[in-house]
Amino acid sequence: MDKELELMREQLALLQNKLDKEVTLREESLRKLLSKGAFTFRNRELVAMAIVTFAMLFMPPILYSQGISAMLCWFTGISFLLALFYNIWHYRTLHIGHILDESLLQAQSDLQRYREWAHKGLFYVAFPWLMIWLPWYAYETYAMHLPNMVDESMTYHVGYVIGMLASMLVGGLIGGLIGYFSIYRPQMQLARQMQEQIEDLTRE
Repeated sequence: MDKELELMREQLALLQNKLDKEVTLREESLRKLLSKGAFTFRNRELVAMAIVTFAMLFMPPILYSQGISAMLCWFTGISFLLALFYNIWHYRTLHIGHILDESLLQAQSDLQRYREWAHKGLFYVAFPWLMIWLPWYAYETYAMHLPNMVDESMTYHVGYVIGMLASMLVGGLIGGLIGYFSIYRPQMQLARQMQEQIEDLTRE
């Protein structure tokens, strides 16, 4: 009887050891995926910050060279500067290091908060800003060319304004779609995938 109990204990110990190894291998595999995801995540954020920095440095001078008012140029430059600060703060709140250490629950919370703030930034900041900037730019462009259209008919003026607004909307839509599908959407999908991986790992 004692031998049978001892044999059962040995078998249970071997089974437990096997399960522990399987869990360890699973954890290592998931952590490698998380590490790769974190690296990709960081690189995309750096690209987004580089684009904002480029726009902040070069867009105001270009607008000013076209005859746009200094006020709109300053508004544009300051807006992109604030956007850069926001992107830096937004990325730092993610604490990407949590993904590479033991604080997986904290990483999961950070990723959820990152997704929520990204959504708010897009719909409550970026879109309202465009609703201010585009009409302002259209008005100044029209006013700048108005002296050259004094002798034109009202129909010409209306057509000019409609054509200008249409081209701006199309350009803005194309640029927005490129940014959405090349940076915003992939980042949100990657954040969700990383959350799911952490859930799989912490569920064990």
